[in-house]
Order: sequence, then C-alpha cells, then structure tokens
Amino acid sequence: MRPAFYPFLLAMFSGLTLAGQAHAAEGIVLPAQGPACQILRSNREEAIWRCPGPAGAFMEYTDFVTHAGLGFGWGKRAHGPADPDDLGWRPNGSGVASRIEWRMTNGRPFVAIVGRWRQLEESNSTSVFEELMVIKLSEGEVCKVAVLGALAPDAMSSARSIADSRAPGFHSGTDKAIENTLRPDAQVTVWDSHFQSREMLNHNGSIVALTRTPDDRVEIRYIEPRKELKVPAGALLFRGTARNGKLTGEAFLFRPGCAPLGYPVAGERKDGILLLEGRAPQRSPRSCEVTGGSASKPSRLGFEHEPVLQLVLSVSQQTEPDTIADCSRCIPATIKSLEGTDTGQARLVAQVSEDDAKSHCEGQEIEEERITQCIKQNAGEIGRVLRTSANCTALTIEPSGGGRFRFYKMGEDYGGPAPIWIDLEKNEIECGARACNGPSASAHFALLCPSAIPGWKGHWAASRTD
Repeated sequence: MRPAFYPFLLAMFSGLTLAGQAHAAEGIVLPAQGPACQILRSNREEAIWRCPGPAGAFMEYTDFVTHAGLGFGWGKRAHGPADPDDLGWRPNGSGVASRIEWRMTNGRPFVAIVGRWRQLEESNSTSVFEELMVIKLSEGEVCKVAVLGALAPDAMSSARSIADSRAPGFHSGTDKAIENTLRPDAQVTVWDSHFQSREMLNHNGSIVALTRTPDDRVEIRYIEPRKELKVPAGALLFRGTARNGKLTGEAFLFRPGCAPLGYPVAGERKDGILLLEGRAPQRSPRSCEVTGGSASKPSRLGFEHEPVLQLVLSVSQQTEPDTIADCSRCIPATIKSLEGTDTGQARLVAQVSEDDAKSHCEGQEIEEERITQCIKQNAGEIGRVLRTSANCTALTIEPSGGGRFRFYKMGEDYGGPAPIWIDLEKNEIECGARACNGPSASAHFALLCPSAIPGWKGHWAASRTD
C-alpha cells in the first residue's frame, strides 16, 4: 500500500538549457505531473496522463496501482517499448517524479531521464527504491538504457553522461541496459536518519529547497511555488534544528496581504517522506487577525525528494568564469576569492588588473592606437575592488554594481532562459536589458549560488562543451 502522503506535483514550467558531455547535448527540464499535463483517464483503479515535451514529443505515464509504465511519442502517435516490462515497475508513493529531463541534439529529444519510486516485486517486501531511468527515444525505438540509484551524490551527472555517450548507439535486444541500483544509492530509508546540506523537495506541487548548516540549523524555502499560492520565491516555509534525525522548529502560514504566521511543528523523514506536524493557528476569514484557537487536527506538511533536480556538480568542479563586471560594457575584474557558495552568506571579491583593462579595450576597439588610448583612459580603474554577496537560501543578490535583488521567476533575456529579479529597494521588477541590473544580478548569482535555482547555472554553464 502506498504512503498516506500522495502529493499533487509541480504545475509550473521550468525550461533550462544545460551543456551535455559527449555530443554537445542540451537538457530541458519540464513537468512530468500536474496541471501542465493532460489527464487521459483517472479513477480508483488507474490513472493515465500525458505531459508535453520539446519539439512535439510527449511522455505518457500509466498507473494501475500495482503496476506503472511509461510511453513516449511525437505529435499524436505514441511509441511504447518493444518489451512492455522494459519501462514498467511496481510503483510506490508518487510513482514518478514531478520533473523529467529531456536530452536534446539538433533540436530534438533523444533521451529522457525520469525519476521513479519502485517497490520490489516480492509480495512480502516493503523496500522502496528511488531511481533514475535513462530512456532512449526515437520514432523507431523507445527503450531503457540504464537504471541508476537516485540517492548517489553524482546520480544526475552519471545519468547525463550515460545518456549522451551510450544512448545514441544503443539497440534494445542487442545491448544490455545498465542496472546499477545499489541499496545505499537507492533505498529511500537510507536518508531517514539524516538531512543533506541541500536537498530539492516537492511540497504539494511546489519545489522547495531544504538547507542544513554544519551546526544542524535547517531552513526550507520556496524555490518555485505553485501558481495559486501567491507566495514569492525564497519565502521561508520552515526553520528549526535537526537532532537525531528529527526536525523541530517553526512553520509558516501564508495569506495574501498578511504577514507570515508561524507555529511550532516537529517531525521526521520516514520511508523517504518528510512529514512535519503541528497545530496551525486560525485566522479570521475576513482579515489577518488570529482568532486564537488552533485547528482541531494537526496540520501536516509533507515533502518528497525530487531526484531530477538534485545537485550535479559543485562550483569547484565546473569551468566557471574567472572575472565579473558591474555591467555588460564595464571593465571586468579578476575574481580573487569566492566563499560560501550555495549558502546564506556567499561572497565574492574581484579586482581589476592591467590585463583586465587591456582585454576590455581590445574587445571594444580594433585599431591599435584606439586600444592604447582606451587603456590610458581607464588606467584609474586598475586596482578597483568589486564585491558581491548573496543569500542563496533567500534567493537574494547584491551585485557589485549596487542594489539588492530577489529572484522572482524564470524568464528570458538576450541569452536564453534567465532569472527575473525584483528590485527590493524600489519594490519593482528589474528589467533584463543590458543597460539594467538584471543581467549582472543573474551573472553574479550564478557564480555564488550555482545550485539555488533548479536546472539553471547561468549562461556560461549553458554554453559549455566538454
């Protein structure tokens, strides 16, 4: 039987472009559940829904309570695997994760990476495994290439590597799929007694981030709230402490126009599901006033691990830029120190060098005489120190050019998908044009908080080729 907590999942779109490894592939992350998907059938015995993908592709999920399966297609035509059991399993919990990553080449998907929860087929077994499936997609063949334990630290990195290097030449019936599901890397109870330094979780259709400091302080903040909540990204949902595998602290209620209302909660993660309980205070239906009483039944907050959105590489493992600038046409400065990446106190210090000034001028001018003149005009900039800081858990950034901004939602700028920021001093949305502070806020935030916004690590990461 499935756990009582069986959440609605993410409705919001999040399309992000990531550099691949072997074939210059891209990754686009889209919903695998929720209102973005079309429900084809739903009753007590079965549920079938179809979720749109890129370039006319779609994923179809079928759940018959004791058996789940995946199918894929293009347009209106579905393509199932040659062996129905190849993409089938005995589901547990939500069955399938809220997100799917489509691996792309030449504008078409060739692989899907899907998270799933699988229960062992033995009738007396209660073991549940969280896994990543790497699935080859083509109009002639849909088949499983690999199944990996989703709780391994490098799970998504490994899945992408297999997708980009092995899937293009993989043939079902001839090649054998990789089955690398070790209990420590997949069994959901492994995480029941502790919390990672950062986890991406699904909470009733919203994506939230749990962060834990070395002294066991824990915060849970909204990263992508579901649309109807009207809660800003970065809003604090829970704060407290972790002791002996349990959380105690304060959760917050939200209502438009009212200040967040805190109340005590406590709980633990069991069978992979984090449940916090507490008696939430009652508010007047017509105002923000607290009526004084608590709900007759405890409020329950449920959180499910989101495998496709977990961290892939730390900033030290990536080839990041070695300079920052106040604006798109400003002189860059060489980064001298980068501290507290992906924490609430991330800081960066950079200083303009002679080489920075020369490189800037050579990029602005063609003639040697004009380059020399440009260097002389900007001699006063040499030695200038740039400082930028961010609170990665609150999704705020103070770029070196000034101002303070908070992440609002994903949008588009001249380089593709990019964050949209709210200017906290003006309480208005900051524009994304080159002359505005939006691009520099995004660039600096990507360096200081590369894992804070699911799937997005900045334009420099999107343009990488390994």
